[in-house]
Amino acid sequence: MLKKISIGLAVLTAALTAGAEIIISDVSYTADSLTFTMTGDLSGYTEPDSTRLNQLTIGYSGDLCSLDTGSYVANSSWSASPFQDVSISSSGYTGAWDVGTPEPYTWVTFDHDLSSSSQASGTSVTVNFSGDALNTEAASGDIIFYWGFSQSGYEYTEIGRSTVIPEPATLGLIGLFGGGLLAVRRLFMI
Repeated sequence: MLKKISIGLAVLTAALTAGAEIIISDVSYTADSLTFTMTGDLSGYTEPDSTRLNQLTIGYSGDLCSLDTGSYVANSSWSASPFQDVSISSSGYTGAWDVGTPEPYTWVTFDHDLSSSSQASGTSVTVNFSGDALNTEAASGDIIFYWGFSQSGYEYTEIGRSTVIPEPATLGLIGLFGGGLLAVRRLFMI
């Protein structure tokens, strides 16, 4: 089952930093993959004070991650690098570690550090996991993109966020149920 998060189904934010230029769009996921497109550049963002400037981390809040705390799966492949002129050196892992992280996350390491002049590739990127990691029935949560390593003890900068909103069919069923309750109430009030 593909969970599509688009402009109609998600709230997209560039970042909290003034002048930030990264835009995350076309976000969708299945239990074993995440797809997104990143455009713009890192100008306007505060460079993380970190030894992990060559890393992108994608966090999952709410009930998006289906893994138990302390477990993880390998990222079996990235279809492309989300940044121009930077190659992926390690495809990383996706997990729900219990080592002081703010939320479960996916990470990737590049062959050299990102900087404020790093340009997003503008191509659709798919991360395939070696097993199921995401909850396709998630009722709420955010997919958060960080420059740096989002683990306790490291500096990182949020560069984008996509909020999960239940799909239209679910909202339709909720509306239908509410309408049915009103009809029943009206029927018995006669």
